[in-house]
Amino acid sequence: MVTIISLYDASTDTKEDDYINLLNQIEGKFIICGDFNAHHYLWGSNKSDTKGNSLHNAISTNNIIVLNDGSGTRQNPSDLQLSCIDISMSSVQLAHQITWTVDNKSLYGSDHFVIQLTLNQTSSCSNSEHELIWNYKKADWDGFASSCHKQLSESMITDNINESCTHLTNTIIKIAGEHIPSKKRRKNNKPEVPWWNENCTLVVKERNKARNKARHTGGGHDYLLYKEKEKECRNTIKLTQQKYWETFCSGLNNNNNIGQVWNTIKRMMGKTISSLIMPTLIYKNKIYESTKEKANILAEAFANDAIADTSDTSPGKDKVTYSMFKSFSNKSLGVLLLLYNRIWFSQDLPLAWKHSIIIPSFKKGKDSSDPHAYRPIALTSNFVKIMEKMINNRLRWYLEKNHIYSPYQSGFRQNRSTMEQIIRLDNDIQKSFLKKEYLVGVFIDFPESI
Repeated sequence: MVTIISLYDASTDTKEDDYINLLNQIEGKFIICGDFNAHHYLWGSNKSDTKGNSLHNAISTNNIIVLNDGSGTRQNPSDLQLSCIDISMSSVQLAHQITWTVDNKSLYGSDHFVIQLTLNQTSSCSNSEHELIWNYKKADWDGFASSCHKQLSESMITDNINESCTHLTNTIIKIAGEHIPSKKRRKNNKPEVPWWNENCTLVVKERNKARNKARHTGGGHDYLLYKEKEKECRNTIKLTQQKYWETFCSGLNNNNNIGQVWNTIKRMMGKTISSLIMPTLIYKNKIYESTKEKANILAEAFANDAIADTSDTSPGKDKVTYSMFKSFSNKSLGVLLLLYNRIWFSQDLPLAWKHSIIIPSFKKGKDSSDPHAYRPIALTSNFVKIMEKMINNRLRWYLEKNHIYSPYQSGFRQNRSTMEQIIRLDNDIQKSFLKKEYLVGVFIDFPESI
């Protein structure tokens, strides 16, 4: 467990004993962050004052490590000069694991910069192979569709299903690389807000440029220009956010998925929807800390629960996305359909489609250290997902047309909902009351997915 303390010390005469009394109350691993209003050379100040000396002595006495690297943490609104009064410190056990950085590009309405402390622990899902993702905002979809139309042909599909699948996949990825730029996944885990656009990025760059110039020259004209750019940036971001929110709300109706609605709201607030950091797992009184240990124990748990067998999974995806399929011309779709028909009649599924990436998804309300508290999410090829959807649509149509479904089944059927079951149950209860009969109901909640 790590104790995190945030404090604000506005006093001008805090004594060394006051700091020592505070620090003596903390046990184990800890991190302290705060505005101490104290100056000392140790954390980057250009002077040391009485309060700073008192804090320095208390820190030295308790063998505490200061994390600051000397960068300024506060910008004086009047002259834009920097000072180092926001101090971060930790216990010796944690200091080597913490990365301390200052976001000196944005003040977010304050005169203090945002300080980010990153506790460098191993992530179970970190994989350099997955850092690059498609940047759809800058994609040339017309060029992609045109190239697919020219380069994808029925001659690519042969009796060898695996070779045909590999050839088709590699060709699509090659064309995508020519028309869809890639970008690195953000490493700082800072969530991206959905309303942010290129105009927001532009005004932020202009504001930062004006601020840096004003800080460098110290001229009054440059300072006024910086304040104008800051106001323009603030107004642009606020207007963009408001417009996105209004558009989002105007599109809401009874058919919206409530989970997706809440996810969008959380993203607008800058909250991360899910975390890829896997906590330490404890199973049968044994602790699993390394990435490999966690992966193995999760695989064992999934297998034991008859959920999934992760021994034959692929280390990566083919990276062919639904957006690429949606831009296909009829000719390109014909090539894909030919591959599906060959697979269907040969009953030979490509080996690459049998592999998936298993991502553990935490079950809310469970103990995060228990490997059985996670359900496996399988990331399979979108090729096979589309084929499965086509087959599923045919099967559902056949079952409905021939009245094979039970008339009492509402799950997984179109134009039906759980509300119908509640109404039916209520009706049966009312009939039982009127006829003075008994009604037996059986409600089953399966503890695990089947």
